[in-house]
Amino acid sequence: MTLHFHNVSLAYPDGDDTRTILDNVNLDIAPGETVAVAGQSGSGKSTLLAIAGLLLTPDTGDVTIADKPATGLSNRDATTIRREHVGIIYQASNLFPALTATEQLELVAHINGNLDSVHRDKARELLCEVGLEHRLDARPAQLSGGERQRVGVARALMNQPELLLADEPTASLDSERGNQLMRLLLDQADAAAPPAHRHPHPRPAPRTRPTTTPSRRASARCKLSQRTRFGTVDASSWPSQPAAAAARRNAESRIEAAALRAHRNGAS
Repeated sequence: MTLHFHNVSLAYPDGDDTRTILDNVNLDIAPGETVAVAGQSGSGKSTLLAIAGLLLTPDTGDVTIADKPATGLSNRDATTIRREHVGIIYQASNLFPALTATEQLELVAHINGNLDSVHRDKARELLCEVGLEHRLDARPAQLSGGERQRVGVARALMNQPELLLADEPTASLDSERGNQLMRLLLDQADAAAPPAHRHPHPRPAPRTRPTTTPSRRASARCKLSQRTRFGTVDASSWPSQPAAAAARRNAESRIEAAALRAHRNGAS
Protein backbone atom coordinates (compact mmCIF):
# COMPACT_ATOMS: atom_id res chain seq x y z
CA MET A 1 0.00 0.00 0.00
CA THR A 2 1.49 3.34 -1.05
CA LEU A 3 -0.79 5.60 1.05
CA HIS A 4 -2.90 4.58 4.03
CA PHE A 5 -4.99 6.77 6.37
CA HIS A 6 -6.50 5.14 9.46
CA ASN A 7 -8.96 7.23 11.50
CA VAL A 8 -7.16 10.48 10.68
CA SER A 9 -8.63 13.58 12.33
CA LEU A 10 -7.56 17.21 12.47
CA ALA A 11 -9.23 20.21 14.12
CA TYR A 12 -8.34 23.89 14.43
CA PRO A 13 -9.30 26.37 17.14
CA ASP A 14 -11.90 28.83 15.84
CA GLY A 15 -12.49 31.48 18.49
CA ASP A 16 -14.09 29.76 21.45
CA ASP A 17 -14.95 26.75 19.32
CA THR A 18 -13.02 23.98 17.60
CA ARG A 19 -13.48 23.45 13.88
CA THR A 20 -13.11 19.86 12.66
CA ILE A 21 -11.39 19.75 9.28
CA LEU A 22 -10.91 15.98 8.95
CA ASP A 23 -13.00 13.57 10.97
CA ASN A 24 -11.82 9.94 11.23
CA VAL A 25 -10.81 9.67 7.58
CA ASN A 26 -9.87 6.22 6.29
CA LEU A 27 -8.24 5.96 2.89
CA ASP A 28 -6.22 3.28 1.07
CA ILE A 29 -4.47 4.02 -2.22
CA ALA A 30 -2.54 1.22 -3.91
CA PRO A 31 0.43 1.45 -6.29
CA GLY A 32 -0.58 2.68 -9.73
CA GLU A 33 -3.92 4.13 -8.65
CA THR A 34 -4.98 7.66 -9.54
CA VAL A 35 -7.51 9.20 -7.19
CA ALA A 36 -9.37 12.48 -7.55
CA VAL A 37 -10.45 14.14 -4.30
CA ALA A 38 -13.39 16.42 -5.04
CA GLY A 39 -15.49 18.64 -2.79
CA GLN A 40 -16.55 22.16 -1.94
CA SER A 41 -14.02 24.79 -0.92
CA GLY A 42 -13.24 24.30 2.77
CA SER A 43 -14.27 20.63 2.84
CA GLY A 44 -10.78 19.40 3.70
CA LYS A 45 -9.23 18.52 0.31
CA SER A 46 -6.01 20.52 0.66
CA THR A 47 -5.68 19.57 4.33
CA LEU A 48 -5.94 15.89 3.41
CA LEU A 49 -3.17 16.27 0.83
CA ALA A 50 -1.02 18.31 3.24
CA ILE A 51 -1.20 15.48 5.78
CA ALA A 52 -0.40 12.94 3.06
CA GLY A 53 2.62 15.08 2.14
CA LEU A 54 3.73 15.31 5.80
CA LEU A 55 3.30 19.08 5.80
CA LEU A 56 0.70 18.85 8.57
CA THR A 57 0.41 16.38 11.45
CA PRO A 58 -3.03 14.97 12.31
CA ASP A 59 -4.37 15.23 15.84
CA THR A 60 -5.23 11.54 15.86
CA GLY A 61 -4.92 8.56 13.54
CA ASP A 62 -2.15 6.91 11.56
CA VAL A 63 -0.62 7.64 8.16
CA THR A 64 1.55 5.17 6.25
CA ILE A 65 3.51 6.09 3.13
CA ALA A 66 5.30 3.44 1.06
CA ASP A 67 4.85 1.00 3.98
CA LYS A 68 6.61 3.40 6.35
CA PRO A 69 4.83 4.78 9.44
CA ALA A 70 4.59 8.53 8.88
CA THR A 71 2.81 9.81 12.01
CA GLY A 72 4.54 11.58 14.88
CA LEU A 73 7.86 12.00 13.07
CA SER A 74 10.47 14.64 13.76
CA ASN A 75 10.80 17.38 11.15
CA ARG A 76 14.02 15.76 9.92
CA ASP A 77 12.47 12.30 9.53
CA ALA A 78 9.37 13.73 7.84
CA THR A 79 11.59 15.67 5.43
CA THR A 80 13.51 12.48 4.60
CA ILE A 81 10.35 10.51 3.76
CA ARG A 82 8.97 13.41 1.73
CA ARG A 83 12.23 13.84 -0.16
CA GLU A 84 12.64 10.12 -0.92
CA HIS A 85 9.04 9.07 -1.58
CA VAL A 86 6.74 12.06 -2.21
CA GLY A 87 6.34 14.66 -4.95
CA ILE A 88 4.01 17.61 -4.35
CA ILE A 89 2.39 19.91 -6.90
CA TYR A 90 1.19 22.93 -4.94
CA GLN A 91 -1.68 25.26 -5.85
CA ALA A 92 0.91 28.05 -5.74
CA SER A 93 4.06 27.09 -7.64
CA ASN A 94 6.38 28.02 -4.71
CA LEU A 95 9.39 28.55 -6.99
CA PHE A 96 12.65 30.10 -5.83
CA PRO A 97 12.81 33.61 -7.36
CA ALA A 98 16.56 33.55 -8.09
CA LEU A 99 16.63 30.16 -9.87
CA THR A 100 15.90 29.45 -13.52
CA ALA A 101 13.32 26.85 -14.50
CA THR A 102 16.07 24.28 -15.03
CA GLU A 103 17.74 25.11 -11.72
CA GLN A 104 14.44 24.63 -9.85
CA LEU A 105 14.55 20.97 -10.89
CA GLU A 106 18.29 20.56 -10.47
CA LEU A 107 17.91 21.70 -6.87
CA VAL A 108 15.84 18.57 -6.16
CA ALA A 109 18.71 16.36 -7.36
CA HIS A 110 21.22 18.51 -5.45
CA ILE A 111 19.30 18.09 -2.18
CA ASN A 112 19.24 14.33 -2.77
CA GLY A 113 23.00 14.38 -3.35
CA ASN A 114 22.91 13.14 -6.94
CA LEU A 115 23.17 16.16 -9.21
CA ASP A 116 25.15 14.95 -12.22
CA SER A 117 24.93 15.15 -16.01
CA VAL A 118 22.19 12.49 -16.07
CA HIS A 119 19.99 14.48 -13.71
CA ARG A 120 20.75 17.75 -15.51
CA ASP A 121 19.54 16.12 -18.72
CA LYS A 122 16.49 14.74 -16.91
CA ALA A 123 15.58 18.24 -15.67
CA ARG A 124 15.56 19.54 -19.23
CA GLU A 125 13.62 16.55 -20.51
CA LEU A 126 10.88 17.03 -17.93
CA LEU A 127 10.58 20.72 -18.74
CA CYS A 128 10.28 19.82 -22.42
CA GLU A 129 7.54 17.30 -21.55
CA VAL A 130 5.46 20.08 -20.00
CA GLY A 131 6.03 22.34 -23.02
CA LEU A 132 8.72 24.64 -21.60
CA GLU A 133 11.62 23.83 -23.92
CA HIS A 134 11.82 27.55 -24.80
CA ARG A 135 11.84 28.68 -21.13
CA LEU A 136 14.66 26.58 -19.65
CA ASP A 137 16.68 29.61 -18.52
CA ALA A 138 13.77 31.83 -17.48
CA ARG A 139 13.29 32.85 -13.84
CA PRO A 140 9.85 32.88 -12.16
CA ALA A 141 9.33 36.62 -12.71
CA GLN A 142 9.73 36.03 -16.46
CA LEU A 143 7.16 33.22 -16.55
CA SER A 144 3.38 33.36 -16.78
CA GLY A 145 1.26 31.80 -14.04
CA GLY A 146 0.61 28.74 -16.18
CA GLU A 147 4.31 28.37 -16.99
CA ARG A 148 5.23 28.58 -13.30
CA GLN A 149 2.66 25.89 -12.57
CA ARG A 150 4.20 23.62 -15.20
CA VAL A 151 7.66 24.13 -13.71
CA GLY A 152 6.17 23.03 -10.38
CA VAL A 153 4.76 19.91 -12.01
CA ALA A 154 8.10 19.01 -13.59
CA ARG A 155 9.88 19.62 -10.29
CA ALA A 156 7.49 17.25 -8.48
CA LEU A 157 8.37 14.50 -10.97
CA MET A 158 12.12 15.04 -10.71
CA ASN A 159 12.84 12.40 -8.05
CA GLN A 160 10.40 9.80 -9.51
CA PRO A 161 8.28 9.79 -6.33
CA GLU A 162 6.25 6.78 -5.29
CA LEU A 163 3.48 9.12 -4.17
CA LEU A 164 2.58 12.20 -6.23
CA LEU A 165 0.20 14.72 -4.63
CA ALA A 166 -1.37 17.34 -6.87
CA ASP A 167 -3.45 20.17 -5.41
CA GLU A 168 -5.60 21.48 -8.30
CA PRO A 169 -2.74 21.00 -10.78
CA THR A 170 -4.59 22.41 -13.81
CA ALA A 171 -6.12 25.46 -12.11
CA SER A 172 -3.75 27.95 -13.81
CA LEU A 173 -3.83 26.31 -17.23
CA ASP A 174 -6.04 26.67 -20.27
CA SER A 175 -8.08 23.68 -21.44
CA GLU A 176 -5.50 22.38 -23.94
CA ARG A 177 -2.54 22.66 -21.54
CA GLY A 178 -4.65 21.20 -18.74
CA ASN A 179 -5.52 18.15 -20.81
CA GLN A 180 -1.87 17.67 -21.82
CA LEU A 181 -0.80 17.87 -18.20
CA MET A 182 -3.43 15.38 -17.05
CA ARG A 183 -2.29 12.94 -19.74
CA LEU A 184 1.31 13.31 -18.56
CA LEU A 185 0.41 12.69 -14.92
CA LEU A 186 -1.83 9.75 -15.71
CA ASP A 187 0.87 8.20 -17.90
CA GLN A 188 3.32 8.59 -15.04
CA ALA A 189 1.04 6.75 -12.61
CA ASP A 190 0.00 4.17 -15.20
CA ALA A 191 3.59 3.00 -15.62
CA ALA A 192 3.57 1.69 -12.05
CA ALA A 193 0.18 -0.01 -12.27
CA PRO A 194 -0.03 -3.83 -12.34
CA PRO A 195 0.97 -5.09 -15.81
CA ALA A 196 -2.54 -6.13 -16.81
CA HIS A 197 -3.74 -2.54 -16.39
CA ARG A 198 -0.88 -0.74 -18.14
CA HIS A 199 -0.95 1.01 -21.47
CA PRO A 200 1.52 -0.30 -24.10
CA HIS A 201 4.25 2.34 -23.68
CA PRO A 202 4.46 3.55 -20.07
CA ARG A 203 7.03 6.03 -18.77
CA PRO A 204 9.08 5.63 -15.57
CA ALA A 205 6.66 6.78 -12.93
CA PRO A 206 5.53 7.63 -9.47
CA ARG A 207 3.36 4.86 -8.11
CA THR A 208 0.30 6.72 -6.90
CA ARG A 209 -1.28 10.06 -7.68
CA PRO A 210 -3.99 11.54 -5.49
CA THR A 211 -5.14 14.96 -6.71
CA THR A 212 -7.60 17.57 -5.55
CA THR A 213 -9.61 19.08 -8.35
CA PRO A 214 -12.54 21.44 -8.91
CA SER A 215 -12.78 20.16 -12.50
CA ARG A 216 -15.16 17.34 -13.45
CA ARG A 217 -13.05 16.72 -16.56
CA ALA A 218 -9.94 16.18 -14.45
CA SER A 219 -11.84 14.01 -11.98
CA ALA A 220 -13.27 11.87 -14.76
CA ARG A 221 -9.77 11.02 -15.98
CA CYS A 222 -8.82 9.40 -12.67
CA LYS A 223 -9.43 5.74 -11.95
CA LEU A 224 -11.04 6.44 -8.57
CA SER A 225 -12.84 9.44 -7.13
CA GLN A 226 -13.33 10.40 -3.49
CA ARG A 227 -15.52 13.27 -2.31
CA THR A 228 -14.81 15.24 0.85
CA ARG A 229 -17.76 16.64 2.77
CA PHE A 230 -17.04 18.64 5.92
CA GLY A 231 -13.97 16.73 6.99
CA THR A 232 -15.04 13.24 5.95
CA VAL A 233 -14.70 11.16 2.79
CA ASP A 234 -18.10 10.38 1.25
CA ALA A 235 -20.11 11.73 4.19
CA SER A 236 -23.42 13.48 3.83
CA SER A 237 -23.33 17.06 5.14
CA TRP A 238 -21.57 20.18 3.88
CA PRO A 239 -20.21 22.96 6.10
CA SER A 240 -21.88 26.33 6.08
CA GLN A 241 -20.20 28.84 3.78
CA PRO A 242 -18.72 31.00 6.61
CA ALA A 243 -17.37 27.88 8.33
CA ALA A 244 -15.91 26.58 5.08
CA ALA A 245 -14.20 29.90 4.32
CA ALA A 246 -12.73 30.17 7.83
CA ALA A 247 -11.52 26.57 7.71
CA ARG A 248 -9.94 27.13 4.30
CA ARG A 249 -8.09 30.28 5.37
CA ASN A 250 -6.81 28.59 8.52
CA ALA A 251 -5.71 25.50 6.60
CA GLU A 252 -4.04 27.49 3.82
CA SER A 253 -2.01 29.59 6.25
CA ARG A 254 -0.79 26.50 8.08
CA ILE A 255 0.00 24.65 4.85
CA GLU A 256 1.98 27.63 3.48
CA ALA A 257 3.99 27.87 6.70
CA ALA A 258 4.64 24.12 6.67
CA ALA A 259 5.66 24.21 3.00
CA LEU A 260 8.15 27.01 3.73
CA ARG A 261 9.63 25.01 6.61
CA ALA A 262 9.85 21.94 4.35
CA HIS A 263 11.77 23.90 1.71
CA ARG A 264 14.16 25.24 4.34
CA ASN A 265 14.68 21.80 5.89
CA GLY A 266 15.30 20.26 2.48
CA ALA A 267 17.82 22.92 1.49
CA SER A 268 19.76 22.72 4.76
